[in-house]
Amino acid sequence: MVPLDARSLVNRARSVIVLAQSHGRLGNRLWTLANLLAYAIERQFALVAPPYSDALKSLVLTRRTRLLGGWAGKLNALAYRVNLKLPLFPTLLLKEGELLDLDHDPDFERLARLRRVLFLSGFYFAAPKSLKRHREAIISTLAPGSEVLRRARNTVSRCSRCTDIQIGVHMRRVDYRTFCDGLLFYTDAEFYRVMQHLAERFRPRTVFFNLVSDEPIDATAFRGLNVKVHQGSPVEDMYVLASCNYIIGPNSSFSHWASFCGAVPLHVLDWKTMDRFSPNDAVYYPDPDRHFRVFEAADFGNHSSRRVSVRELLQRLA
Repeated sequence: MVPLDARSLVNRARSVIVLAQSHGRLGNRLWTLANLLAYAIERQFALVAPPYSDALKSLVLTRRTRLLGGWAGKLNALAYRVNLKLPLFPTLLLKEGELLDLDHDPDFERLARLRRVLFLSGFYFAAPKSLKRHREAIISTLAPGSEVLRRARNTVSRCSRCTDIQIGVHMRRVDYRTFCDGLLFYTDAEFYRVMQHLAERFRPRTVFFNLVSDEPIDATAFRGLNVKVHQGSPVEDMYVLASCNYIIGPNSSFSHWASFCGAVPLHVLDWKTMDRFSPNDAVYYPDPDRHFRVFEAADFGNHSSRRVSVRELLQRLA
């Protein structure tokens, strides 16, 4: 069963990569899509995938790329499930934490060219070399609509009139309270201490903090600091972060993408994890010159648990 819209793409490209299922939330979806799209551009393959946001419907990204939402996306997922039971085309299924480096596994390209249609499911499909090479094209292609970008940039621009430095603060809360025993969850008081430190560190320049979260933020918890609480859509909040001078937040693909697409130096709050596993590396009060850096294409997958090969994945389904 050839997935919807793949037939026309096969006629335009030698092979079609089909990402059948999205994994995780906005940041995860963007990173997987970005790597696959970069690889598809590099090898002149076609790509069919779900939208990176549930708010998006089906759309054409490039001549060879389709994002299928709504009923079209459901039919695409159905084609994937049918193909698992009656395999006409190969499927590569990554388990949680597994990473497949497409750029450095020649079997992936050979398989895609030989079988014409290749189904994928998983998160860490990485193509760091291709993503680095096509970075600007990927950022432009995956950018949200002009209205979303306008609102995010105008918000930050208005704040810049009364401040020298803007720091985006990503306060991921809902799932991080319990995920990994709460090691990635930071309270208002813990954020406040880091923010206050940075405000003092940048003096005499003035600092403004743009706060985004997946739950309501109590602005009174940050009295004495210049803050603005943003309550836009997840995509808009992400691009608010990407428009700042610096970003801080717990380890999350959301802020990773904001740093990558905006070329904004990021500091990952991870002292709770470091306290448990590597106390000497814990950073409680980050220094702007030493502890911030832009998240790069090669950084995607740093937290994967193991690398796998195409041969291993095919043998698993045999």
